[in-house]
Amino acid sequence: PLPSAYPTSLPIIAPTMSPTATMFTEYTNSDYCFSDLDVNINSTVDAPACWSACVDEYGADNIVAIDWYGDYNGSCWCQSSCDCLADVGGSSTLLTEVGLTLPSECADPTTN
Repeated sequence: PLPSAYPTSLPIIAPTMSPTATMFTEYTNSDYCFSDLDVNINSTVDAPACWSACVDEYGADNIVAIDWYGDYNGSCWCQSSCDCLADVGGSSTLLTEVGLTLPSECADPTTN
């Protein structure tokens, strides 16, 4: 038997939960999103790594989409929104937040 100075049961401590990664929808051989951010942050090995790099750099609340170019040394572009789609019929991989409805093609050719 335990001495009376010791508790008979240990308190239950809930584990600390890490925030879950933002889920995304992947579009291959796609157009790319255009936004005010529209920043190239180097190259990554694949589109999910690009998503992670953008979230690490700008925060999960600020990333809505990424454009990744496997044909161009893994060029990774971070997008804060997806105002319109540029380069319709392009060859990039587009990742967007789950539930984002893809917009129409950009009207301004300077966004292509």
